[in-house]
Amino acid sequence: MNGPAAGVLGGVYLALADSQWDRAVALAEADWDVLRAAHVAVLRAVAEAVPPHLLSGRPRWDGLQLLGRRRLSAPPGALDAAVDDAGWREIAELTARSRSARVAGEIAVAVESAFAARDAFHRISGRGEVPSFAPRLMFEWALAFVVGGPMPHTGWDTQPEEQLDEAFSWALARDDHETAARAAAEMAWLQAFAGRSGAAAQWIERAKILGRIDAEHGAGASPIRIAQSMRRGDRLDFAGALEALSSLSGDHLFDHRILAASAGSMYAIHLGGDDAERADERLRRVCEVSPRALLGAPLNRAALAYAESYRLVLDGRPAQALSVLDGEPGRRPAFVEARRASALLHRGDGQAAELAAIMAYEAGAVMPRFAVEALAVLAVVKLRSGSRDAARQVFGRAVDLADRHRLPAALGLVSQDELAALAALVGRADSPSLNAMHSPRMRRPTLAHVFVPLTPQERRVTQTIGSGLSVRQAAERLAVSENTVKTQLQAVYRKLGVTRRSELVAAAREHGLL
Repeated sequence: MNGPAAGVLGGVYLALADSQWDRAVALAEADWDVLRAAHVAVLRAVAEAVPPHLLSGRPRWDGLQLLGRRRLSAPPGALDAAVDDAGWREIAELTARSRSARVAGEIAVAVESAFAARDAFHRISGRGEVPSFAPRLMFEWALAFVVGGPMPHTGWDTQPEEQLDEAFSWALARDDHETAARAAAEMAWLQAFAGRSGAAAQWIERAKILGRIDAEHGAGASPIRIAQSMRRGDRLDFAGALEALSSLSGDHLFDHRILAASAGSMYAIHLGGDDAERADERLRRVCEVSPRALLGAPLNRAALAYAESYRLVLDGRPAQALSVLDGEPGRRPAFVEARRASALLHRGDGQAAELAAIMAYEAGAVMPRFAVEALAVLAVVKLRSGSRDAARQVFGRAVDLADRHRLPAALGLVSQDELAALAALVGRADSPSLNAMHSPRMRRPTLAHVFVPLTPQERRVTQTIGSGLSVRQAAERLAVSENTVKTQLQAVYRKLGVTRRSELVAAAREHGLL
């Protein structure tokens, strides 16, 4: 997106983030025809955010509000405070640039500016008195790092937890309880996402005490509700998880709405029916009204792929799940690698699944949720290969970790039959996680057909028949006898677990053979 439209969109989004409702409406109406023709999502974002009285008597806005009205809080303090020191002025300006870029979805610029501001802060913070607004600047850097994640094109590793912890500590030391509460709330959902239930509970409590956060309002309410939702989902309370997401405050505009809608779509899969349809529709609409560039931010892009791949694996379409996950450029986060391991396992590629699981475990060993999923995949690989002792040992570690952090849902992508076999091996009748797997609320994948790789000749026959040729035509093209084609076809049918040509074509596409 270039030219005047880019400037208009950035101005509207930034006005919304700063709660400048009149300015957002004025900017949108000044370029109404352009936005209505090509960027109607921006108009919908304004219609959903501004107080209703501002649009009263303006019929052009009718019908644009698709989602529940946002309750946007004011930004966490001015970032352009008037200071005499040129160094602090530079830091404030860099931070303001980072925030503007983040809101507009220009994540690389946001992260780069945040790094520059933080480096400048570390250079001058020891020279004299630090301004009172410093914790608010630190918190803005952390938000850029959270959304940015590891930046594959730069090699930056943003380490958002470290920055949030620093912002929290500085804010507490300066009695800036609002910023401390916001930092604690962000930390809470990061801990919940990693599967550290105890740490998530601690940060939720800190945020509530400091910010007096209730269920719907106050500084940091959105990330708190996301953390609460994740903890309920981990305990298989999927209806409660969706309820926790039902009314977000939208503290940081789109930062949390994309994440929340992705999580909601995963929980709703287990509820089915109207809940699933509403969750899918909400995710679609959130994506429609969000800045397109923000959807491509590392955190949001990975969250969307993670949710979609979960549905595809449960639906018995692991090859499509891999296509979604393998579209991630650069270094994959641990949670994406763990999900790839599960998808590869269900596709029947044990060797690749084992490698992906080992990589996920090594990268995410301190993130229990993804360590459990990776260990469960390794256990199934060992079970399928006949290494029962190794399967017992590895699965025992997965169950211990799931029990310790209350993460039964992390075992949920193991098929029912193989989970029963592994549970019998470890003999943990008192395991809360294994007992939770019997819950009818938990939708489970069925035992996947284990794919045996085709020989080069079988692959050629499959591709030829899959293109619509008859056996005779395939024999002519491959310069072999019709009996040879039939023999190889029988082997392909057996390996793919099919009995008809239509099933052969579908299975071949599923496994990437066509």
